[in-house]
Formats: sequence, C-alpha cells, structure tokens
Amino acid sequence: MTTEERLKKLERELADLKAELAKRVQTGAVELKGKNGRVRAVLALEHDVPGLRLLDEIGNVRAELAVSGDGPALLLFGENGRVRAALNLDDNGPGLGLYNSNGKSIWQAPPARAGRSW
Repeated sequence: MTTEERLKKLERELADLKAELAKRVQTGAVELKGKNGRVRAVLALEHDVPGLRLLDEIGNVRAELAVSGDGPALLLFGENGRVRAALNLDDNGPGLGLYNSNGKSIWQAPPARAGRSW
C-alpha cells in the first residue's frame, strides 16, 4: 500500500469516527467502557435532566449525580442497588439521608420533611 493509499484510508476512518461521535453525542448520552467492554460511566440527558452514573465492574450503578429543576442531588448505592446515602439541595436547603441495606432511613438532616424524596 502506498503512502497516498494509507493516507486516504486513514482519512476515511477519521471521517467515520467523527460521524459516529457526532451521532452518539446527538443522542444525549456518552458511555465510557472499561477494558472488558463493560460500561463503567454514563453521562446522559434523560427527561431534560443531566446526570452522571458511575457503575461498578459488574455493571451496577453505584453513584449518580443529577441536576433537576429542584436542584442537584448525589445518590450512593449499595451492592444490592438500593440507595444508601443521598445528598441534595433544593429550595428548602440542603438535605442528607442515610439508609440501611434494605433502604430504610436510619438518619436524615434536616429531619424528614413532606415533599422531600431521594
């Protein structure tokens, strides 16, 4: 293969990569995959809410950061997929909740208020 042929091939490959990247970004999500090909992080826009999800090595969501119309929230999940800690900020101020492995609230600050959901 001549240098010119290799250059044309690389230009085609680059154009294909640019098209694929543009398509993925336009879909509203970017996935980061580990060496084993499994998704480890997702940056997405779902229902007009931007968020970042971090997954463990077997694909379980372990952390999520999102910003909705109510404000920012950070959720930490246990191995069973249940929320174990939640931090948010809304019009009423900051809130922090801690939960046992069954999802039962074990501590909240400020104390539970009507309308607050994690």
